[in-house]
Amino acid sequence: MKRRYFLLILFAISLLGNAQTNLLCPSIVEGMYFKDEPLITENNDGTLTLTHPNQTVTEIFAKYKIFDFYEAWSSRKIYGVAFNSKDLVVEIEDKVAREIMYISYGFLSPYTYTSSTINAEIIEFLDGKKFSFNKYCDDIPGFGPDCSLNENSVPQDFSLQLTFDYDETEDILLARTDNLTPCGNSFSIKLKGGATDNTLTLWEVESGTASESTNEQPCYSIEQRLYSVLDITCIPSGAIGYIYVDLDIDNKVFTLERAFNVFTGTIVKFEEEVLSSKNFQLNDIEFFETRANSYLHISNMPHQPLYTEMHTITGQKIRKRQILVDNKIPINTLSSGLYLLKISNKENHFKVFKFIKR
Repeated sequence: MKRRYFLLILFAISLLGNAQTNLLCPSIVEGMYFKDEPLITENNDGTLTLTHPNQTVTEIFAKYKIFDFYEAWSSRKIYGVAFNSKDLVVEIEDKVAREIMYISYGFLSPYTYTSSTINAEIIEFLDGKKFSFNKYCDDIPGFGPDCSLNENSVPQDFSLQLTFDYDETEDILLARTDNLTPCGNSFSIKLKGGATDNTLTLWEVESGTASESTNEQPCYSIEQRLYSVLDITCIPSGAIGYIYVDLDIDNKVFTLERAFNVFTGTIVKFEEEVLSSKNFQLNDIEFFETRANSYLHISNMPHQPLYTEMHTITGQKIRKRQILVDNKIPINTLSSGLYLLKISNKENHFKVFKFIKR
């Protein structure tokens, strides 16, 4: 996937219209100086093989996936390289003489290649759990995750979840989307600890599916914020430093904050996906189908406005959140099987039920 930073002006102009663009670029991009230009060959899977007169350079690049190689600054012999892991940069710094090649750090700050042990509290909070992206805002970096003045909630039909798994042997945190996002993207990335114990940094990109979208789509600006925070956006964002993590353990919420320059930053908030809210009781309700299986009827409902949304048993949303009318839900388009029904009130307290479509 290509991120041509030297085309920033042309790229920005294209965004003013309805041009179809990729928001997600699942790769790490860096500028690299080569005294002698390497030979580039394209592989059947879309990756590239880099062959250099220096055998050490060739062997290092052979260990990693190379997605793109292009001329970024011809007079300085600097090339843009898109790859899958920051271990590539660490190896180049350790094993290759600067007169042969070096990292120009034109796109990323050099200190983002420094990692540390991930904070144990972050691991405990995220490991093995799924979280929904539900709020975001733009802020002034360095003042903490404060969205009190301009917090935005994602639309009710916007569904984007991240699942986290910690690998103790590598001390690395895997973050992945289980389904396609509203803009049609998916990714799996690995994060390491940053310079301080409340930070993370993108370290490796495992996989990604990118789809074109336009800035008129409701999902566009929301997903672009998330990908900018995580360093996997195609749109030059000017992100600097590490990803700051704030945990609200009592409310099962975590916040990611990223600075984009001295005066601007972005905050994205996630809430843990749990089956039910403890303080929302719907113990007396009952479900039944009509003979023709057109509706799922619900009886003994409380006297308050309620909302429903429906998921497959694997968690994929198949019916967006909408108000319950006449205590019935159309199910005639569903195939036979087991489903999850989430019923919530206006405070977003909810309870999840299982039902079988016959």
